[in-house]
Parts: sequence; structure tokens; C-alpha cells
Amino acid sequence: MMLPGAALGIGIGMLFFGQFLGNQQVMRGGIGTLALLFVIYQIFRVRWLGRIEARHPHAAEGVLMGMISGFTSTLAHAGGPPVAIFLLPQHLPRREFVGSTVIIFAAINLMKVGPYVWLDLYHLGNLATVFVLAPLTFVGVRLGIWLNARFTDSWFNRAVYAILVVTGIRLVSQSMGW
Repeated sequence: MMLPGAALGIGIGMLFFGQFLGNQQVMRGGIGTLALLFVIYQIFRVRWLGRIEARHPHAAEGVLMGMISGFTSTLAHAGGPPVAIFLLPQHLPRREFVGSTVIIFAAINLMKVGPYVWLDLYHLGNLATVFVLAPLTFVGVRLGIWLNARFTDSWFNRAVYAILVVTGIRLVSQSMGW
């Protein structure tokens, strides 16, 4: 559901790249605020309703969150919160959640290659950095697998919500120039 929206968001982001380039702070602030409001909303739902049943969003919600993620990922590399906002209420088991995010972001990043080439954003000088940092992806993947095996679904969700809060705070603070 998210990938068609992500493709549309990437296309829109590519078309408006020059106009939004100077407004990344506003976009980061908006996505950060959205992330924080979502977490606050979920906390209040748990407090008032107790255990919250899994919610299966409509296809239109997936397309919308995909579009927001593709757009913000293209312009400000801030596509994570909309994906988390879409996936978390579904109460997916942690392996499905991780697998879904891996597939979504692999697809989004692959879809951005063409627009980034067209916008002349890739430079050969960056390849040295890529080659130096590439081995760290293996370390990150192994660490993620190790951690995933040690978390329960409940603690995993808490960790994802905590990361969403930290990400939201970071995006809002970046938007304010802190």
C-alpha cells in the first residue's frame, strides 16, 4: 500500500526539489511534530482504553503515508516517521515490522536513484565515503538481528516508540536551528 504512494511522493519531491531545498527545516519540523503527536495520541489511547487492539489501516492511508514518506525522504531524508506511524498501529510481530521497513526503504531508496541522477545529486567524490562506510552496514544488520532475537514484541514496540520520540525531537530541534 505504501509503495505506490512513495513513488508519487518521490515524483512530487523531484519536481519541487529546488523550491523545497531551502525549506528543509520547515519540513523536518512538520514531520517531527507529526511523530511526536502520534506518540502522544497513542499514549493517551493506552491510558484511556487500556490495551489497544491492532488497527488495520485502509489502503488510502497507506498511499498517503507512503506519499509523505517518499516526499520527505527525497527532500530531507526524513521518511521514517510516516512509515512508523503507518506500521505501529498494526501491532505487527517484530520480525514482520523490521522486514516491512526494510522492504519499504529499500524500494524507496531504489526509486530515488533515477530522480537523484536526473537532479545531478550523485558525485564520484562521494564514492570514497560510501566504500569506507559500507562495511558498517554489515555490522548494523548483524547487530539488528542480534537485538531483534532478544526483544519481546512488547519491548520491541516500546523501543520503536522511543526511537520515534527521539527522531521527532531531533527533527523539531533541527527545524529550530538547535
